[in-house]
Amino acid sequence: MLPVLVGPHNKWIRFAKLVAFIWLLYLLSNHLQVFTASTLDLGWLDKNIPFIADTVWIYFSYFAIFFFAYHLESDKEYLNKYFYGLLLLNLLSNLIFIFFPVTYERTHAPLIADAGTLTKLSFELIFFLDPPRNCYPSLHVSIAFFSAFHWMSRNHLRFVAFFSWATLISASTLTTKQHYAVDTLSGFILASGVYYLVFYRLDFSGNHNSPKHTVDLTENGH
Repeated sequence: MLPVLVGPHNKWIRFAKLVAFIWLLYLLSNHLQVFTASTLDLGWLDKNIPFIADTVWIYFSYFAIFFFAYHLESDKEYLNKYFYGLLLLNLLSNLIFIFFPVTYERTHAPLIADAGTLTKLSFELIFFLDPPRNCYPSLHVSIAFFSAFHWMSRNHLRFVAFFSWATLISASTLTTKQHYAVDTLSGFILASGVYYLVFYRLDFSGNHNSPKHTVDLTENGH
């Protein structure tokens, strides 16, 4: 039984705190690693998917997808489920990053010399802020697909739009050579598991409801 953390009065304050927390958690796990990171063998997809520099902008849209999913949500129950889901995805991923770190060799780095100025600068920013150690599972993929699953039982149009967007983000993790194919698959599986847990197994303030039924969780109603 979980407390209702987010409501209309504190929606964006809570979101700002969540983003700050998960970003700090990610930086700590990526820069202060206890165990030596492993390098995986490249699979068939890793070897045959080409490096496409300009897809870095799709890669960066990861930051927008969960912002818009949060922004568009007006139902308090689903807003809390989404909030808890984002938190759980990051906690689980960072535990894996700490105890089972996986790194990706950036052999594509010289290729960005031929990219446009802004694209080149975006890669240089990634290389500076994000050492290639927190690879498995891909948070880009898990959060993107969780943002899509969030709409699956209620809004078909939004689900299709967010799922398509998440698919493009997943592809961009491969075309920018930031992740192995297995990282994207594990991110999708993690998103599916957290979606099921948060939307079907967790309850708020004593209400037992599936995600197909909206519950009034107003300030005096829980």
